[in-house]
Amino acid sequence: MTSLDVTVEPRPVFLYFDPHPVHKKMAKFVGAEFIECHTGGFRSRLQGARSHSFEERPVLLEGGVPLVEGVVTKFLNETGPIIALGADSTYDDLVNPLPERTTRSRLAHRVSLPFVDGTLAVSERIATLAQRYSGNPVRITHPFVQSSRYERLRELDTSLESNRILCVGKYRPKNGQDILLDAVAKVDVDVRVDFAGPDTEQITEQENVHSYGFISEERLYELFQSAALIVFPAPVGAFPVITLEGLCAGLPVIVTARIGTATLIRGIDGRLVADPSAEDLARAIRWYFKLSQETRKKLAQRADQLGVGFRESEGLEAFGFEFARLLRDVGFEGTIND
Repeated sequence: MTSLDVTVEPRPVFLYFDPHPVHKKMAKFVGAEFIECHTGGFRSRLQGARSHSFEERPVLLEGGVPLVEGVVTKFLNETGPIIALGADSTYDDLVNPLPERTTRSRLAHRVSLPFVDGTLAVSERIATLAQRYSGNPVRITHPFVQSSRYERLRELDTSLESNRILCVGKYRPKNGQDILLDAVAKVDVDVRVDFAGPDTEQITEQENVHSYGFISEERLYELFQSAALIVFPAPVGAFPVITLEGLCAGLPVIVTARIGTATLIRGIDGRLVADPSAEDLARAIRWYFKLSQETRKKLAQRADQLGVGFRESEGLEAFGFEFARLLRDVGFEGTIND
């Protein structure tokens, strides 16, 4: 695979805020120019829109933060199609308001979405919501595990016989770590949970709770190797890469029902999908750790088989293919070489 298998002329723009590494690779794959969006109030974003001169270039927006700026740019200046990368909780927030999001931002997203020309959704759930709120063409393209991490995770010999849970992610209310802490307190089997990710050092350590904060790649692999189970306790999530990484490592994963990868996890066993409550997470954790070693190994084999499908090369090719198809769907008049 070459470094650039899809070329679009005029060159696309990637309007972003704090992009996920996988999304950066997607944008780079189609040759996009990276432009950081404004993050202040509406006036700041209006000024940002006025400053752009995209002419007929397609504009790829990552998530909800650049949405208003991108749409306003469409009206103030000449642009090509506005394509939303539906990869965060913006859409779920419209259905079931999230406490960390403001009414103002929710209204801004609700008003902006009909002016998006098309959406690249990272999960079937987001595709359905994007179709509902924008009414415009939608294509699905899943994230992937970056090559260097994919290879290391595939080589790990994990510890299915252990009692250790690994939970990776920034310590935020939306990521559900506090729900998991409450769940572990309700479990009547001996388990230990390891929290890793920015700000997780703020989690109070207990005998069976260990928090590491931001860690190195090598330390992350060590925690994967010592784990018997991955838990992603967030109430909502697009298609979390950490759940794919768990599958790549051959580890069963517990998620909640409104996580985009829940469909995959049900393919391992439906009892690994929980409601976003401490009680039901405790139920799923208790069930798993009371399984025999033989049954755990069978679940791990199913996880491993699913994890094979999320190589970077295949993911990038799929993204480029769907991006090109979506541009054609919305009537893009430029040149696409795919």
